[in-house]
Amino acid sequence: METKQLATIVIVILTVTSIVGFTFLSGGHQPAQQPPTHQPPSQGTVLSFEAEDVEATVQRILPVLRIVGLTGEISITAIESKIAAIPGFKSFNHSSFQTSPDNQLLYFAEITAEPDDFDSIVSALTTISEIQSPEIVKKALVKVPKTVEVTNEQLSLTRDLTFAQPFSEAIVSFSTKKDDKIRIDLSIAVQDGQVVQSNAFETLNLTQNGLPHLTNSVKLVLGSLEKMLVFSTGFTYNGFDAEQLNNEIKKLSGVKNSTIKITINSPSFSVSYPQTSGFSLTDAETVFNELEFVEELGFQQFQEKNVVNISFSTDFSYSDVKQSISDVLEERNINDYSFADPLAGIIGETEINSENAVQVSEELKQLLSSYDVRGQVIRQKGKIFADSIIDPIGGNVYIVDENFVKALVLPGHSIGEEIDFRLTYYTRDDKVIHDQTQALENA
Repeated sequence: METKQLATIVIVILTVTSIVGFTFLSGGHQPAQQPPTHQPPSQGTVLSFEAEDVEATVQRILPVLRIVGLTGEISITAIESKIAAIPGFKSFNHSSFQTSPDNQLLYFAEITAEPDDFDSIVSALTTISEIQSPEIVKKALVKVPKTVEVTNEQLSLTRDLTFAQPFSEAIVSFSTKKDDKIRIDLSIAVQDGQVVQSNAFETLNLTQNGLPHLTNSVKLVLGSLEKMLVFSTGFTYNGFDAEQLNNEIKKLSGVKNSTIKITINSPSFSVSYPQTSGFSLTDAETVFNELEFVEELGFQQFQEKNVVNISFSTDFSYSDVKQSISDVLEERNINDYSFADPLAGIIGETEINSENAVQVSEELKQLLSSYDVRGQVIRQKGKIFADSIIDPIGGNVYIVDENFVKALVLPGHSIGEEIDFRLTYYTRDDKVIHDQTQALENA
């Protein structure tokens, strides 16, 4: 399972399976109920409201950790005993198995411990083999605005909600600290105008990551150009030798140096061959399981083909993995086989010694296409000199301490040209965070 998918599951489980909920200090502990559809709310009815991107400040970290991870262990006691043996552990608030959307078994727990012990506890949790790729978050008390605009989409109702006390318990990322400014999403239950319950979880840490801004189209003057071309794209990776491609890039006219990196999104692929080959799926399971790079196998039959799905260790190159599978089949006189290759991403930087960046980029594009790497947009590094950025929507002025913004432009421009950019930047305390700011020419 990909990290992103697991993170999504974390939010779902941590929100849905809470035992007590995350309750505002001003409210009670009654669960929120969904109002009847198309009926006006009566007195005492509990209404559900949502609020997104609410800015809050972390007042203190609470002595609670929440854990979720994939597991192959079916004995919950076996997992609990290992967690309970970790120094600093105090107690379980909750411990259970859950099922992920793709039907994988997950272990979920909420434990209590002193925040000073969190780092050592998390380090120990990552060594428990029964919990794979654990995601760990914590609880915090946060201060929210006195009044928040909330919405009930089902009733098409939007209103300002005022809290008796502007504090909430919220689920925050493990890296979040006291006094951090964060953004949270709220799910609020209201009865007779009073908040009775609310779920809250962090969506962005403004202190650590800054406040994001995006301007889709802005005219800026190109201040300088570097002799460096960059590219990135997603593609179906057929197993070609990345080092060989990189060496061919270096041989292009006008190229001084080159680096590329290929990352497989999910290290799995499938191979199919005729059912009449005499190599049954049972045979394939026995033989393929002996290959050291195989981590997991799956089998199916489709349109008179045997299909073997193979997950492999990223310690091995896909080109070597693919060749080994081919060898197994061809040793059995099976030549009518095909692969469904994995999706991957490629990023590259090409240093040029030529002033003709257009010609080099065209030759580079043709070479990449010959390797079935298509859809890439090649850009040239540059800079835009500026001491401030003006937000075109709110009119706020943000200071650029370094007096320049990194830019990526299509090859062929000259210094001093005005170019249409997509500007992405982050700010903190009315200043631009330089390493998170980039102007990308619209292609």
